[in-house]
Amino acid sequence: MPDFQSITQVYPRLKLIRVIPNWDNLNGIAVDPAHRVLNNNTSLTNPVYDSYDANGYQQSRIDGDVMYSRHPGTANLVNKGKLFVVFNSTNGVVTLKAGEAVLSTQRVDGYFIESGDGSADVNVVGNTIKLKSNFTVAVDASNGQIMGNGYIFTLGATGSLAPVITSALTSTGTVGTALSYQITAANSPTSFNAAGLPAGLSVNTVMGLISGTPATIGTSSVAISAANAGGTGAGTLTLSVYSACDVNRDGSTDVADVQLQVNAALGAAACTSDLNGDGSCSVIDVQRGVNTGLGGQCVVGP
Repeated sequence: MPDFQSITQVYPRLKLIRVIPNWDNLNGIAVDPAHRVLNNNTSLTNPVYDSYDANGYQQSRIDGDVMYSRHPGTANLVNKGKLFVVFNSTNGVVTLKAGEAVLSTQRVDGYFIESGDGSADVNVVGNTIKLKSNFTVAVDASNGQIMGNGYIFTLGATGSLAPVITSALTSTGTVGTALSYQITAANSPTSFNAAGLPAGLSVNTVMGLISGTPATIGTSSVAISAANAGGTGAGTLTLSVYSACDVNRDGSTDVADVQLQVNAALGAAACTSDLNGDGSCSVIDVQRGVNTGLGGQCVVGP
């Protein structure tokens, strides 16, 4: 180890490597094999340390070519914070998280403080940052040790992330009865759509509400989606519409449904099949269920 007389003489790689595990602690990275990985089996002289956040995105890395981590004190800034990096060779690759973009690149001074524009040193392609291939990494001339070149990247959002559907992908309704289903999605959708709706239903493409009175019995696979400037998120809603006389919603009206109507009429079960709409379950509703079970029509209303 060189005989450093001042903090400014300490190599950038030695400054950063000391703080990375602690920064992972402060950033709430779980201490388990899924979130912190140390792999030195391939080369004992070049151990690799990787850490990952709860979403599986790279948080920090240490290897012979590069080391980097996100400063915990900047996580709640208007932008997405500061990424501290030391390149030890032009082979080092920094991997950004989904939705991150580089707003500025600053070289660092002896105190690892931003000291001037360093954008000319690096290439930012997609979600990766690398030194340019013709860059010369700093080496201590007195002993030949690699000092590394330090940078601080200010990160911001790339723009809108595509929505992700969060509403339930199953729903039920009753033919002839008003139905509503709200499409919801993460990442601030600005429009919605639904294709394959059964007759009687429509979607509000601004609010995402599917509503109306279904006119046909059956199960439909409805392609629902939510979109914004970042893209479109999609899902398939299984929407089942039943007859009002199909009390147990098994797809047919039979003795099981009649028994449920009898139970309701006797007060042994909740009244959920008031077919004639008089405010109570009674023998009239039971008779209508019987008629339907014998092949008649399911008559709803007075």
